[in-house]
Amino acid sequence: MAIVPPLEALRAALLADPLLAVAVGEHVYVDVVPARATPSLEAEAGVMLRHAGGPGAARHAALLAVRVDVHAFGATPYAAMLAHYAAHDALRRVERLTIAGTLIHSVLPEAGPMSVTNPTTEYPEVVSTWALLTAEEVPA
Repeated sequence: MAIVPPLEALRAALLADPLLAVAVGEHVYVDVVPARATPSLEAEAGVMLRHAGGPGAARHAALLAVRVDVHAFGATPYAAMLAHYAAHDALRRVERLTIAGTLIHSVLPEAGPMSVTNPTTEYPEVVSTWALLTAEEVPA
């Protein structure tokens, strides 16, 4: 059985969260910062997941320990912070969940939040780092 990319499973879990949907709709992305069509204040809020790198915890079990940077963005710094807190709450609700062919054991905060401006999109962002623990394979 092939390993399902853990960030895709985490994205599916966030898209399934009804409270996060109120804040960002379907604007949950993996490794892609949406290009801003026009630099207006009417940009949608959203969340982007990226691998954070660095060592995960060493384990002998068939588990993937992945560090994830969560970039919450919005039209203003305040909107980005609101998206961050909505994502934070949604991530805290993800535990022992099988979704998108992956068993997610836990998602725990490691660092953040930190407010920045994305130099490419010019979106205000709030970045936090999380530890994602998934099974390498889900038995059939």
